[in-house]
Amino acid sequence: MENKFVSILEYDKEWEEKKLRKAEYEAGRSEGIEIGKSEGIEIGKSKGIEIGRDKAMAEFVCNMIKYGFSIEKIAEVTGKNAEQIQTILNQQAP
Repeated sequence: MENKFVSILEYDKEWEEKKLRKAEYEAGRSEGIEIGKSEGIEIGKSKGIEIGRDKAMAEFVCNMIKYGFSIEKIAEVTGKNAEQIQTILNQQAP
C-alpha cells in the first residue's frame, strides 16, 4: 500500500498571480493619486497666481481711469494695448 501525502498548503499559482496583480494595481493606483494631487496643486497654484495678477491689473487700470489717465497712457504704462485695456474696463463694468 502506497501512502500519498497531500500538503495542507497547496500552492495555487493562479491565486498567487491574482494576489500579486491586485497588490501592484493598488500600489500603482496610490502612486497615481499622489502624482495627480501634486500636479493638481501645482496647476491650481499657477492658475491662482494668474487670477491674482489679472485682478491686480484690473484694479490698477480702474484706478488709473479714476485719476484721469487716458487708455493710451494706461496701455503705455502697463505694456498692454488699448484693446486689452478696454477689455479689462468692460469686464469691470457693473
